[in-house]
Amino acid sequence: MRSTQEQEQAKKPFRRKAAFCITAAVIVILAAVLILALTNRQKSGDCGEAGSSVSWELRRDGTLVIRGEGAMKDYTVDAEAPWFDLWKTITSVEIEHGVTNVGAWAFCNCTKLSSVAIPDTVTCIGEHSFFFCINLSSITIPESVTTIGGYAFCLCEKLKDIRYTGTEEQWERIAVGVRCYPDDTAIRCSP
Repeated sequence: MRSTQEQEQAKKPFRRKAAFCITAAVIVILAAVLILALTNRQKSGDCGEAGSSVSWELRRDGTLVIRGEGAMKDYTVDAEAPWFDLWKTITSVEIEHGVTNVGAWAFCNCTKLSSVAIPDTVTCIGEHSFFFCINLSSITIPESVTTIGGYAFCLCEKLKDIRYTGTEEQWERIAVGVRCYPDDTAIRCSP
């Protein structure tokens, strides 16, 4: 028969293996919880002013779709857009027919954003709405737009071309805010 000391020595490797297995299991469970939390982030919801039916959805391909009837909410630095935490995944924005404005600060800091579709139901592009969208290189603004807020396209370093679907006379009548777009951006009117 083995002595108590020999029995304890024989248990040590088993205890080490058990501790290792328990630790590994805890790490795997924590990793699974983290992955689940990241993949289940909100990817759709409401983004309209009271009385409107405007909502948003982020597709797997990185397209943020804004749809519905009425006005988008305006956001601020302190009250961020509901998709703000997903800014690294947004590569394009499609605003569908029926939406009447682009909310202030709506897409700021979407650094991978390279294309935007704005329908002819939009009349206002809010201040700072595309602020620091550094990969946005061109945009078409419909002639329905009558106001572009200050800093709307500020720090969009690659924005070299704004196409406006109205005439030059109409463009001159738009209320354009301060430092709205980079100085070297060309405005092309083509009704």
